[in-house]
Amino acid sequence: MPFFIPPPIRLTKKCERCAQRYPWSAKQCVHCAHLSDTQLIELKQRIAAEAKSSRVLGLWFYVLAALLFVILLLIKV
Repeated sequence: MPFFIPPPIRLTKKCERCAQRYPWSAKQCVHCAHLSDTQLIELKQRIAAEAKSSRVLGLWFYVLAALLFVILLLIKV
């Protein structure tokens, strides 16, 4: 019988500059330490756009699941 070995816990810190999480062992944020202020603004905009698209995709999955549930209820009746 194989044993389940849980993945290692990775400690992270939240960057005050870009609000992303980065490894605790890193001295600086791996996402924004090398960026200028204008590049940082672009990074934040890209992160916000990705978050919005993820929310939209999640909403579509929720609607699809609800439709499938209704269809299954109608078939069962």
